[in-house]
Amino acid sequence: MNLFDNIKQLHDSELFQDLKQLACIVLTLCDNNLDTEVLTLPQKYQCMVFYGNALYQLTEYMKAEDSLTSDVDVKYKIYLCLSQMKQYRESMSVFYFLVYGVDVLFFYRECPFALEAMQGLLGLGVKGVDVAALVMNGLPHGISCEWLSMWIKGNALLQSREYTTALSTFALMDSKTYLKDNIQLISAIAEARFYDGQYSAALSGFQRVNKRRNNANSLDPFNIEAYLLKGTSLLDLKQTQDSALHIQEAMRLAPHRFEAYLGMINCYMASKRTRDALTCAGKAIKTLGSSSRTLTLYASVLSKQQNMAMKAKPYLEKAMKMDPNFLEPVYIMAEILAKEHQYVKGIELLRKQLQTHSTCRLHQMLADFLTNTNEHQEALDQYSIALSLDPSNSRAKEGMERVEKHNDVGLENGYDVDVEDMDNSDNENDYEFSDVESTWSETEFS
Repeated sequence: MNLFDNIKQLHDSELFQDLKQLACIVLTLCDNNLDTEVLTLPQKYQCMVFYGNALYQLTEYMKAEDSLTSDVDVKYKIYLCLSQMKQYRESMSVFYFLVYGVDVLFFYRECPFALEAMQGLLGLGVKGVDVAALVMNGLPHGISCEWLSMWIKGNALLQSREYTTALSTFALMDSKTYLKDNIQLISAIAEARFYDGQYSAALSGFQRVNKRRNNANSLDPFNIEAYLLKGTSLLDLKQTQDSALHIQEAMRLAPHRFEAYLGMINCYMASKRTRDALTCAGKAIKTLGSSSRTLTLYASVLSKQQNMAMKAKPYLEKAMKMDPNFLEPVYIMAEILAKEHQYVKGIELLRKQLQTHSTCRLHQMLADFLTNTNEHQEALDQYSIALSLDPSNSRAKEGMERVEKHNDVGLENGYDVDVEDMDNSDNENDYEFSDVESTWSETEFS
C-alpha cells in the first residue's frame, strides 16, 4: 500500500483528524521535493480534495475553502464552506457557476416556462440576455412569446437596479389587453416603484394587490416585498404595531434588505422610541456594511435627537464622499446647519451640490438659507426654479410668498425660516431614501 492509498483509506474510514495531519505533510512534501515524485499530479489533486473535505468535516471552513480547487465537485464543497461561514453572497456566486455549468441548459430545454428559476438566475447575477437566450431557445419550435421576453427584460432591469426602465417595461406589459390587471404584473410594478423611491405610488399598487388577494401574503409566505409593502401601508395608516410585525418578519426572512431596517426605524420613530431606532440603525451598518445609505440612515436618527446632531455630521460627510450622487445626506446636513444657524455653510454646501444636481428640494432649501441671509432676490430666483421643477411644492410657494411680502413691506431686518419647515420639504417623509454576519435579535415591538 503506497502513500496515496493510505490517504484514501483514512478518508474512506472517515478518520478526518488523522487525514488532516497526514495530507498536510504529504502536500508539503510534494511542494518541496521537485526532484522526487511523492504523488502523481492526479493523486496530488485528489489528495487536496480529501484534505479539503477533512477540513470541512472538522468545521474548519475557511481553511477548507482555501484548500479546494475549481472542479465541479470541489466547487460544491466551496459552496458549502462559504454557506457555513455565512458568506451568502459568495456562496450563491459559486452555486450559480455550479448550476449554470451543469444543469441549467438541460433544465430549460425541459422547462422553459420555469419563471421562478429564471428570477433566481437573475438574482444570482446572470445577465438578462443570457437568461433570455436560455429560456427562449428552450421554447417549442414555432412558439413566440412576446410577453415572456418582456417579463425577463423587466426582471433583469429590476435586478440591475435600473428601476425607472424596469418600471417602463412592466407598464408597457400592463398596457396590453391580454395582460391587463394581472396580479403578478401589478406586484412587479409596485416593487419597481418601491425601489425607485416612489413610495406613495408603490403603496397604491400594493393596495390593489391586497384587494385582489385579500391577504398580501396568502399566496407566498416568503414574499419579502409583500411584507415590506404591507408594513409600509400599515404605517401610513398609523397602525404602527401591525406595521412593525410585518417589517420584522421581512427582516427575519431577508436580514440583508436595507428597506427592512428603514421600515423598522420609521416604526420606532413614529412611536418615539429613538433609542431603539438608533440601535436598529447601528445593526444595519453592522449587517449591511458601511455604505452611503446605511451611514445616512444612522445619521438621520442621530439628527433627530437633542444634542446629537454634531455626532451625525461625520457620518453624513463620509456618506457624501462615498456616493456623491446620493442626495439624502446633503438634505440632512443642510437641516442640521439650519438648526445651528450656520447659513453661510449651508449655502456653500447647497451651491456645491447644484453644480452637479438640480432637484426641487435643493433649490428650495438654498432659497430658505438665502432668505435668512437677506439675499431676497436670489432667494426668489431659487424658489422659482424649485416651483418650475415641482409646481406642487408647498414649501417653495410659502417661501416665495414670505419673501415677496417682505419686499413689499420693506422690512430692514431679516428673519429666520422656521427650521421645522425645512424638514421634510418636498412633502417627503423622514428617512425615505431615493434608492431603496450577526443574527438579528430585534427588540419586541410592544
